[in-house]
Amino acid sequence: MQLEKNNRIKFFNSIVFKVTLWYSVFIIILITIMISTVFIISSKSIRENNLRNLVESVEKMSENAISYEYFDDGVLFSIYDENGNLVEKNFPKGFDDSIPFSDEEVKEYTISDKKYLYFDKKIVDSQQWVRGIIQLDHGNEEISELINTVLIVSPLVIFIMIFGGYIILKRAFLPVRKISKTAVDIQCGGDFSKRIPIGEKQDELNALAGTFNDMISSIEETFEREKQLNNDVSHELRTPISVILSESEYSMKYSSSLDESKESCKIINNQAKKMKEMISQIMDIARLNRNIEFKEINISNILKEKSLDYKNLVVDRKIDIDFDIEDNCIIYGNQLLFERLFDNLFSNAIKFSKNRISVILKKNEDKIFMKIIDDGIGIPVEMQSKIWDRFYQVDASRNNTESNGCGLGLSLVKKITQIHNWDISVESAENNGTSFTVKF
Repeated sequence: MQLEKNNRIKFFNSIVFKVTLWYSVFIIILITIMISTVFIISSKSIRENNLRNLVESVEKMSENAISYEYFDDGVLFSIYDENGNLVEKNFPKGFDDSIPFSDEEVKEYTISDKKYLYFDKKIVDSQQWVRGIIQLDHGNEEISELINTVLIVSPLVIFIMIFGGYIILKRAFLPVRKISKTAVDIQCGGDFSKRIPIGEKQDELNALAGTFNDMISSIEETFEREKQLNNDVSHELRTPISVILSESEYSMKYSSSLDESKESCKIINNQAKKMKEMISQIMDIARLNRNIEFKEINISNILKEKSLDYKNLVVDRKIDIDFDIEDNCIIYGNQLLFERLFDNLFSNAIKFSKNRISVILKKNEDKIFMKIIDDGIGIPVEMQSKIWDRFYQVDASRNNTESNGCGLGLSLVKKITQIHNWDISVESAENNGTSFTVKF
């Protein structure tokens, strides 16, 4: 019982029902207006025709009284002498034959709710008068029959139009119902692989279904990325957490000297730093999905400022840094993200460089390119396409620092270039260094 009630409520609230109801009322009003207009125009036309017919018939009789006829196309004729006495009488029942002559003016006379027009004219070359009488609504019988027929047929026509329109609307809104069903299926089952079947017709609803499918695809991609990220984070955090737990437990149970405790603390500290860096990188990647402000930035000035900071940073590492910066290299983008991109690439070069790092910024016709080159052991060719993946690290042995990193830096760099529509490429050979090139 409740299900039937819910179905009725759903039906009356549906767009198909509301649209059908709207155009049904519109059709009924339109047909009513059309019938009324036809009736009014027809009645007016019949009155004018009867008036004209009356005048023409009486004038014709006044010119040729010899061919007198008592009835002519609905007109009744009567003849009076000069004293107003009837010579020939032909009146509608109840018509007063003593009404004074109208002096060639059409006048109206009513008998028992029936209206008549009468017209008097003096007969040519005679003292007699001819009077013509015609019923005002003469000829309305045909119009009345037509209207009655229309009134009888109209309900059937309206029903066919409403029912046919409802069926057409229901079929037209089929993609909408499919969209709704697909959304419910996704909500209940969490299966983002479902799609709405699209017909061959390129109409608005199929276009809407296609847009909805694109949206589902985008959601599915986002969901899969987040799912993969969660899996990767869980996997990557498992190792440092396990190391921290095992070292802390070992230190509490077996540490017998301060040196052993310091060694355990050092390991725990390194793992904690690795976790901190990973979380920081993950947060940076998450922020890239927010609105980003773009403007013109002078990256020549930015790199010149950073050259001083980084030269001091690598003094203890005995690494030489060469900055070849061309002036007034201006790009359109987000300054913080550009600095993040450069910092990640340069930090990556510091980790793997032996003796020298080169930073080049040049203009080349309509493009600006930046190169960061290190003299490390390089990246094998078969692994170069994977370095942009999250948490991917070629080999810990390449890294000459204590911190191996978390494998998110280059993934963040790739994301930044995609947001700005920049191009980034890598050139490397084993034992022959690595060169990253960004084209703006």
